Amino acid sequence: ILWPAQTLYQVVTTEEHPAALIVAALAYLLIDIGKRIDALPDGSGIDRPILLRSVAAGVLFGLIPFFKDWGSVFLVALLLSSVWLFLRFHARQRIHLAIFLLLVLVLRAGVHKGIDLMLGEVLDTKVSNAVVVEQMYGSLDPEFSLGTWGNDKILYAEYEQILQDCGYDFDAANKEALSIIRYKVTKDPVKTLELLYNKGVRANSATNQMIYWGFTRGAEGSFIAMFDTAVPILQQMEQSWYILMIVCIMLCALLYRDRYMVFILLLVNGGIAAQLLIEAQQRYKYSMESMWCLAAAGGLYALLYTGWSPIQELAVQIWKTGRRSSDSGGAASSVGEEIHDTVSDPDDRG
Repeated sequence: ILWPAQTLYQVVTTEEHPAALIVAALAYLLIDIGKRIDALPDGSGIDRPILLRSVAAGVLFGLIPFFKDWGSVFLVALLLSSVWLFLRFHARQRIHLAIFLLLVLVLRAGVHKGIDLMLGEVLDTKVSNAVVVEQMYGSLDPEFSLGTWGNDKILYAEYEQILQDCGYDFDAANKEALSIIRYKVTKDPVKTLELLYNKGVRANSATNQMIYWGFTRGAEGSFIAMFDTAVPILQQMEQSWYILMIVCIMLCALLYRDRYMVFILLLVNGGIAAQLLIEAQQRYKYSMESMWCLAAAGGLYALLYTGWSPIQELAVQIWKTGRRSSDSGGAASSVGEEIHDTVSDPDDRG
């Protein structure tokens, strides 16, 4: 990703990097499968390439929860897109779409459960599975989390206490924690909305956190002296790039007419919405920013090849309308001046 903050962030070893690779692979596979099903002629028989790609997609869906579970966002976007596709497909296409979805759902659960059973003790996956609920508990309390963008150490300590009280039974602890969260967010809806707004701005409006983390982790010796000078410059570059990305994504949503790009836009917006439920950290969206780039590229394409003409026509129409009004006003003014001159001329009164 050619983005200043993201380039710097590559020196930091975190789970966002393998998650970003899986996200990119999933996006490619799902769009490729969609296009292959879309091109299927009516008839009989199962298309083997679609079947193999469906298996690969299901395996990736099962792997990604062990890093950052953006697979849930992909799954929601996939199901929403499939409803519309199913209605317009013929019989053979519908069969392939149903097989594809079934394989994805079965393999997502099977691969995840298999790894959990075989390597759960080694990888500590049971703790990893509880992280989402823990972050929800620590970031969705309007009374305590409002000024912290959803990062309250007291609330995290409360979750740990719930876990201890349940004898480290993660399922029971998560069930109790979710019931408490449900009560807190419905108690004061206004404060809850304010909290969600603050979290959304914190998580999605910039990536300065990545710049600082990338520099502090990668800085050694004399390089540290450049830190205070370089960071403000990089922040300005990053903010300009960020504004460009947002504008291009908006253009894509307005001008690009393609169902596969609609799927990408569902991923972008789904990723933004998902971050409202967890701790608001700017680096969390790193894995999904490749989807931002695809949507921004679609916006630029739409503007240059399909969108500029209607925008230009609209601008010309507005200019012509304004010119016509101006000319009409000028003509009326000239007539008024002629009448005034005629009436005020003494020689013409007789």
